[in-house]
Amino acid sequence: MNTGFADAELACWLTRLVIERAIPFEQAGSLYNRVRMQAARTALRRAHYMMMAGTSGGYIWSAIRNSFLTAVFQTPLRKKLLRQFNMLSIPFRNLDHYKTVFKAELKL
Repeated sequence: MNTGFADAELACWLTRLVIERAIPFEQAGSLYNRVRMQAARTALRRAHYMMMAGTSGGYIWSAIRNSFLTAVFQTPLRKKLLRQFNMLSIPFRNLDHYKTVFKAELKL
């Protein structure tokens, strides 16, 4: 779910380019696989660590974790950490932010 919309968005854009014969299928597939695998690995790794942090230990660990997070969320790191927790910083999450890079790579 964390990467599904970006997967579909990139697939649709690349499919259109293939249909319009702007790029060959192999080039589209190569870009898609590389980009989406990187995003999926990032999402899986982050979800794993968050799940471990959220479910490990007992009452003492939970109290320490909750106290730590409460303190950290009162600092300027709050915005960056929320982006991490909400998976908003997964690479290639938004096609509009990367389309220029992809166009250059595809030589469009």
